[in-house]
Amino acid sequence: MIVCLCQGVSERVVQTAIRGGACTRKEVTNSCGAGAGCGGCHGSIRELLTEAKAEERRELAKVENAQSREDKGTHPLTGVLFPAPA
Repeated sequence: MIVCLCQGVSERVVQTAIRGGACTRKEVTNSCGAGAGCGGCHGSIRELLTEAKAEERRELAKVENAQSREDKGTHPLTGVLFPAPA
């Protein structure tokens, strides 16, 4: 799907810019050119940034949850307590 009609930039290219470290609409524009024309795509770029941040938070929560289970001595997939060390 094309996000920026003026520059012909696809959603995939914008997502690649975001994964590459672009955290704001301006950084996306500097990275891949999307948003450099009329500005009609700025909202779509911001939505993609919001989605990426939400996904990052979900992934971080998964890691933290797995670490918490490890700390408690439970298996990360089953939640069953590990046997006590001998």
